Amino acid sequence: MILRIFLFEVRYWLAQPMVYIFFFLLALMCGAAVAVDNIQIGGSIGSVYRNAPEVIYNFSGFMSFLGLLMVTAFVNGTAIRDFENNTQQIAFSTPIKKHQYLIGKFLGSTFIALIPMLGINIGIIVGSWWPTIDPVRLGPTLLGAHLSAFTLITLPNVLFTSAVIFAVAILLRSSIASFISGIVLLVGYLISQSLMTGLENEISGAMLDPFGLNALEQVTKYWTVSEKNTMMLPTSGVLLWNRLLWIAVSIGIFIFGYLRFSFHDRKQKAKVIVEEPTSALQPALVLPVVTRTYTATNRWKQIRDQIGMDLKRIVTGGVFIITMLLGLAQMITSLAFVTSMYDNVTYPVTYSVVDMLSGSLFIFIIIVVTYYAGDLVWKDREARMNDIKDALPTPSWLPLVGNFLTMLVLLLVVFLIATLAGIITQALNGYMHFELDVYLLYFIVPAMLSFGFFTMLALCVHTLSPNKYLGYFAFILVIVLNIFLWSGIDVESNLVKLNGSPGIRYSDMARFGPYLKGWLFFRAYWWVFGALLLFIAFLFAVRGRESGTGWRLRMAGDKLKRTGRSHFRFWPVGSYWARGDTTIPKW
Repeated sequence: MILRIFLFEVRYWLAQPMVYIFFFLLALMCGAAVAVDNIQIGGSIGSVYRNAPEVIYNFSGFMSFLGLLMVTAFVNGTAIRDFENNTQQIAFSTPIKKHQYLIGKFLGSTFIALIPMLGINIGIIVGSWWPTIDPVRLGPTLLGAHLSAFTLITLPNVLFTSAVIFAVAILLRSSIASFISGIVLLVGYLISQSLMTGLENEISGAMLDPFGLNALEQVTKYWTVSEKNTMMLPTSGVLLWNRLLWIAVSIGIFIFGYLRFSFHDRKQKAKVIVEEPTSALQPALVLPVVTRTYTATNRWKQIRDQIGMDLKRIVTGGVFIITMLLGLAQMITSLAFVTSMYDNVTYPVTYSVVDMLSGSLFIFIIIVVTYYAGDLVWKDREARMNDIKDALPTPSWLPLVGNFLTMLVLLLVVFLIATLAGIITQALNGYMHFELDVYLLYFIVPAMLSFGFFTMLALCVHTLSPNKYLGYFAFILVIVLNIFLWSGIDVESNLVKLNGSPGIRYSDMARFGPYLKGWLFFRAYWWVFGALLLFIAFLFAVRGRESGTGWRLRMAGDKLKRTGRSHFRFWPVGSYWARGDTTIPKW
């Protein structure tokens, strides 16, 4: 029976395009990193062969960590499919045993999650065949190195992620809880990285890393170039103990979930129904006449009510609370070093605290934007309320604008909490000159403008995506490509890099100096492009039962005819003018 359930899950997922899309994306990213000098994954390749064993190990470790959301999609989808489709009572009434049901589903989802990971190895092999690579930079294709990387790095990483997500999913039966687990894994990795900053913590940091990247660095950091080009991973030392530790943890997590899982639905307290005596005939009620108005004031009230309801649901939800606690833990870890710079003790002046906060918050805010943008776009369809919402007499742009403003208010709440953490850090270190204007102008406003654009991008990606998890992965992929791609193709212009700007610096002597004008221009430039993305999302937003590509293209054409094409003219004209103003010398 375990085999039958396993094969059913494999056949089910192999019929879905998501497996092949993820496989292709991972292969494309790794192949491009091998073929192009400046595209990097997890660091520079350096002077070793472009297909050296060390490159294979680093790519496997970093990409198996990056694929955390991908693994979550497969494992969570398998674990709670019966509960989402309300077929669990049918499945549980069959003579199937608990261990058969859980082991079959767990092995099936883990096996499927490993298939796209093979794209890492296929991408490295195919990328090494690219004709423009200097043959001197290529070594032989060592299948043993690929096998070693897959068994010692990729397999344990996917097994650990699958065990955590599967246990949470079957116990809580919630996609939200599964996503929280992914955040916990991510923050755990970041904290492990922080532990590696001191020499005395290297072994502890290596053992606490569930993805083995720190342990891998410990093993390979003293290898010569020749050894990096030829050596296999050792089957002893800190790497082996790290892998055994987290495999054991994975098994323990699965056993815990197995023991706690029950085929019975959770007990719920039922309210006692008291029948009130009613007369046989009820008097007819005259309904009041309702006057419908569709003024701008009423539209704003609708948007305000949507913001209030969504924000209350998010801020009081367990996801946000746990996420903020994890984010605060990451911030506290970073702020602990604010008075230590170049082995000197310094005052925690405000701009130094802001620099520390800005550096430590990037990944955390990207997680918030990624998750809640998808949550707001997909919440009605997941709750099966979309038919009711779509039938209401509201314009199609209203939910999109409400979602965007909700995200802005949510980001403001996060940045205010981060500001409070910075002020408390200053106070604990005896520094009371807080400079609230610096927090506002150097931290909150720049962060709102920067991540506001990413919010517009995320809303557009999720609106265009046919699947929430595919939207998550697509947005993260765009962010990663934006970080590594442009240097690989020798593009340095901020007119092309998403959200690019010359940066802004602050000092007590010069304040913002000469950087402010250029920074403000590029912020306005990318917000105009973000508005264009929101307009594209409006054109292709799903309203009604029809959601096919052909239907969405047809409806987008109709909307474009009604609204006009002038929206698409401003950004290209501005881009052309900015190109001349920023790249052509003034004589």
